[in-house]
Amino acid sequence: MNTRKLERETGVDRSAWRKLEAEGVAVTRKTKKAVLARRERLDEERIAKMKLQREILETELAQRRGELISRARVEQDALSAGSMLSAHAYAMAATLPGQLVGLPENEIFVRLQSAIDRFIEDARAALAVCAAADTGD
Repeated sequence: MNTRKLERETGVDRSAWRKLEAEGVAVTRKTKKAVLARRERLDEERIAKMKLQREILETELAQRRGELISRARVEQDALSAGSMLSAHAYAMAATLPGQLVGLPENEIFVRLQSAIDRFIEDARAALAVCAAADTGD
């Protein structure tokens, strides 16, 4: 085959084709197809690698901008918030029964509703503190 045509069609240097011929490799259509297939695989791998690198860089940039936080930070904040909520719930369970003994049903409802509202407010405040710490506010 014509090495100039091979070079143009495959992107492989003429000297490389001549070297293959000198080594006794028959440069045929089959060889050309194999070279093209390999070149396409390498191009696909290179493109996949570039896409992965771009995704990594985009993630790092989003973290620097404060748009994303690390998984470790989320886990730490979730544990902190969970601990606070558990402590608050156990405190309610320990103190409410004594406060509710002997009260009429409607008063028990009012006090429970008030305790639940305080619990929810405290939970929101704790989560807001975690969010503010993550954004640096």
